[in-house]
Amino acid sequence: MNGPSRSGRSPLSLMGMALQYLARREYGREELRRKLLSLPVAGAVDAAGEESDAKEAEVDAVLERLEQRGLLSDARAAASVLRQKSPRWGQARLRQTLLAKGMDREAVQEALTPLQETELERARQVWQGKFGSPVSESDDAETPAERAKRRARQMRFLLSRGFSTDVAHRVVQHPSGDDD
Repeated sequence: MNGPSRSGRSPLSLMGMALQYLARREYGREELRRKLLSLPVAGAVDAAGEESDAKEAEVDAVLERLEQRGLLSDARAAASVLRQKSPRWGQARLRQTLLAKGMDREAVQEALTPLQETELERARQVWQGKFGSPVSESDDAETPAERAKRRARQMRFLLSRGFSTDVAHRVVQHPSGDDD
């Protein structure tokens, strides 16, 4: 997209590219910075890397202007990710995703704090979506070994979604919520 278009127009500026990216979805500062720095530069980079330094300075200036105008916000980007992913993921996976996007640890922890209260309920909903209704403990068709294997598979599933061991264990042991 950063090149002459079919109509013959010149490539977009860094600000134009940043605005295009932000029009599609929210980005954190560091994530957008990486994306803009990966774009090809009009001139070649010399051995001293002078043009690379100039591009970094230009990208930082663009990001600063976007933040001043209120178009770029780590808090909004984190809230957007949480809104999309929290129904399916636990706190550990959400934290990992936000940190991978280059967000500050303190900001990530602050964004995740409200989700602590709903972690168990969200895990139950994810479990319900994957495994359906709970199997009765008195089901004679299932041997203790089969039951242990089923529970282990369910635990691995919830753990892979980023739910804590304690939450996953509570959901697998009491999927209907009768442990509260």
